[in-house]
Amino acid sequence: MISVLFPASDSIDEFSNFTSSVWSDQVRDAFQTLSCAQDSLQYFQRWAAPRGGSLRLQCTIPTWCHSPIHCHDLHDLHDLRERSLMFLHELTRTLRSNGIFVTYRLTPSDSDVVVIQTIPSDGTTYPSTTCIDREIIHEIGLKRRGETLISETNEGPVLLMT
Repeated sequence: MISVLFPASDSIDEFSNFTSSVWSDQVRDAFQTLSCAQDSLQYFQRWAAPRGGSLRLQCTIPTWCHSPIHCHDLHDLHDLRERSLMFLHELTRTLRSNGIFVTYRLTPSDSDVVVIQTIPSDGTTYPSTTCIDREIIHEIGLKRRGETLISETNEGPVLLMT
């Protein structure tokens, strides 16, 4: 399994030595496209089972964006926020209806990509979930609005939305 989230922002530099084609193939293979929250259920169920059937999620909420790749104006940003919250609520409803206790935490972000990921039950974040390199997002091909991708990392499922 490939972990696409790195321990600290300074450790990203050590991955810049990869050739672009090899790295992008590895990253692209790690993600799968989703059409609804139901599709992500198996990933989160598999992660919750050994933890007593409970999950804690963290969702980044875009508050502003300096990159015009996915959000050209505040209307696009508002649309992304709305879709991400609807997806998060659908995901928590689906998980709860399948017997998994779920809570979540919203975190402001300056990115035009929403990240939904599992966090430890004590509320701290994993060291490797503090950043997602914009190059990785570019490499996996998140160029269109409305895409939702999921990957399973060592810390649990990571969902990316544009």
